[in-house]
Amino acid sequence: MSSSMFGAQIGRAVGVLAGDVLTGTEVGLPLVANGAVVVLPGNIAEFAEGLEIDAAQVQLYLAVREAARVRLFAGAPWLGPQLVTAVQAYARDISIDTEGIEAKVAGLDPSDPQAMQEALTDSLFTSDPSPAQKAALTRLETLLALVEGWVDVVTDKATAGHLPQAAALGEAVRRRRAAGGVSEQLFGQLVGLELRPRRLRDAANLWRALEDASDATTRDAAWAHPDVAPGAEDLDDPLGFVERTAGSGTSELGDDLDAALEAILAGEDARKRVDVEGEAHADEGPADAGPWPTKPGDSDTATGNEGPDRRDPSGDGKPDEGR
Repeated sequence: MSSSMFGAQIGRAVGVLAGDVLTGTEVGLPLVANGAVVVLPGNIAEFAEGLEIDAAQVQLYLAVREAARVRLFAGAPWLGPQLVTAVQAYARDISIDTEGIEAKVAGLDPSDPQAMQEALTDSLFTSDPSPAQKAALTRLETLLALVEGWVDVVTDKATAGHLPQAAALGEAVRRRRAAGGVSEQLFGQLVGLELRPRRLRDAANLWRALEDASDATTRDAAWAHPDVAPGAEDLDDPLGFVERTAGSGTSELGDDLDAALEAILAGEDARKRVDVEGEAHADEGPADAGPWPTKPGDSDTATGNEGPDRRDPSGDGKPDEGR
């Protein structure tokens, strides 16, 4: 009876989730077969209400996001199975607390259907995750964050200049994802599995920095194999991942890349800095990414600071052999 009740609870959670998702793989899992791009017009129409954005643009923007996600699953065949495996590893250790069920049901009034319904929608069947479940959740959250971060970067690049309100749509999607829909909250409450990645901004910054340091081909090549794809530790050190992935050319931009990443992570525009002598000068580089010279050494010459070469820490004019 407990298994049947648990199955009914999961079915209810999936049913509510299906009434809220906008596209076939919005939750980040490869749930649509044969690489089809699936959108749900009814759910999209509800999402578009109140945005004050043309409905056609909303549909196109979400279709681009879905196409990008489907392309990623097709281009990285290992990714979908890894996500499914993480979900299965979590599900494998789900245990039903029969004693908790008995204690909860014992206090219910059989003549009060409302009380019984509330008990069934509470976290009646969930318990503290096991070590194996915690490991599976960490892996799942990392992969979901990397997928959605990549989709954000690709979609922004694809729609910029084509959809006038692409930036507003991107912000609306980020707000929806950050707040989490009622269906996601219910799914997490009933099943115990959170589908919303927590480190999505870190992942998007990593992919954007990798593309800026090299190109889109290098960015996408990071999905070639699970051994070369970024992991949770790379979200903590995106600069290290970019340097290892983009090659030796990136090392020459070490200080500038570090400054650019800090500006991206802070989400702030480049600001004027004051040097040690008290003379103010404006940072070079695009306003949305912080200082970012086009080639090594530009940041020094642009500000009139003819200091020693960054690659010559000793200042004696000789290159550092170790670097």
